[in-house]
Amino acid sequence: MATAMAKTTEPRNRPGAGAASRAPPETAAAPAPPARPRITSAALMGLADNALARLLGAPGFKRIDDPAALWQYRGPRCILDVFLYADGPVYRVAHLEFRRAGTGAEPMEGRDAEKCFSGLFPGAKGKG
Repeated sequence: MATAMAKTTEPRNRPGAGAASRAPPETAAAPAPPARPRITSAALMGLADNALARLLGAPGFKRIDDPAALWQYRGPRCILDVFLYADGPVYRVAHLEFRRAGTGAEPMEGRDAEKCFSGLFPGAKGKG
């Protein structure tokens, strides 16, 4: 005694046939992460030493002569000297000086300083 099995004839590959049941649910696109704020050299003024380190990383050279500290960042074309002064238990940025690499103390200003800053810290914006 054979039992007859019912055969379903649901079309599977025809466009539109059963598409509603197989379509993935609509999902909203995940929002893009907020853009990292662009830092400017002018924005460094007054920053505490720990905030400066978070933004720019560790300096290549650091010297402390209380109540002052010098942090130096070097690139192939220029040098940034950051002068910090004690403010209670922390040091704060008080002065920035840009110099050309390999030329002693030849200062850089304006557009040249902006290019130096951008070159040392990719993604950063110049003196603005």
